[in-house]
Amino acid sequence: MVSWKPPKDNGGSPITNYIVEKREAKKTSFTQVEKLGPKAQSCKLQYLLENTEYLVQVRAQNKVGVSQPLTADQPVLPKHPYSKCHSFVKEYHAEMFSRF
Repeated sequence: MVSWKPPKDNGGSPITNYIVEKREAKKTSFTQVEKLGPKAQSCKLQYLLENTEYLVQVRAQNKVGVSQPLTADQPVLPKHPYSKCHSFVKEYHAEMFSRF
């Protein structure tokens, strides 16, 4: 699960969407996971490969454009949901800062 807070500054226009992207830590390009409405503040990451590290980022979108990404500080390492150590998804909390 990835979660965020709305940006403190929206550039003068209400947020219309949040774009959640992921990439394998060893790769260079992100792919879009979800495009969520303006009230969304979390996204369940699905179809991740166990024991493969992922980087996750969130962008805010409005009439002005798309913000710079807020990227997780550490890679996410999914585990099987029934493993003894961790759940399949790792929750990431960060404050969303808009950079229009």
